[in-house]
Amino acid sequence: MRVGASIICRSVAYVAVILAIPQGAFAWGREGHQIIVIVAEHYVRPETAARMRELLAPESPEDASGWADEYRHDHRETGPWHYIDIPLADSKIDLARECRNGDCVPSGAHAQAKCCG
Repeated sequence: MRVGASIICRSVAYVAVILAIPQGAFAWGREGHQIIVIVAEHYVRPETAARMRELLAPESPEDASGWADEYRHDHRETGPWHYIDIPLADSKIDLARECRNGDCVPSGAHAQAKCCG
């Protein structure tokens, strides 16, 4: 078998394995959300991070980061507020398509930002 053909066969096998994994395995999980909070705090102004911690007190932002996942288990109607699916071919969000009724995470985040100043 040629080297190029070997690489293609292995690549096809890897893709097949990935596609066979249940979609739930791709979820962030609690630790994934906590890591995102830790990284995000390095990219916001110190006063923004301080205000976030103040609003979430007594819970830390890291601990609060999994709240939407936990809430969604008993409130399935909130699923669209948790994520947005953007087609891979697109380079930006088309809110008219992805957020038809304002029932998506960007709209929710915008509404919450207005409320929290």
